[in-house]
Amino acid sequence: MLARRWRADARTKSIPILMLTARGDEPDKVSGLDAGADDYITKPFSTQELLARIRAVLRRRAPEKAEESVTVAGLTLDAAQHRVSFGAGR
Repeated sequence: MLARRWRADARTKSIPILMLTARGDEPDKVSGLDAGADDYITKPFSTQELLARIRAVLRRRAPEKAEESVTVAGLTLDAAQHRVSFGAGR
């Protein structure tokens, strides 16, 4: 599972992982969370729910991480501002 590999890699182990999936059975959820996901969201979900869950994950981050922002492939997660932004041109 990709989440397990990200958690094992020093470069990506502290990046929050939210799984967005159509697989909503309990064994799937348990497997995703056990693999290292911080949250597991099943379809359908609203934009408001997704944003609330992102904010919740960022609030749970360690205090030393609260001032950091993480950028991966043009997506920036700003923990201090509780904001998600996309690269220039979007």
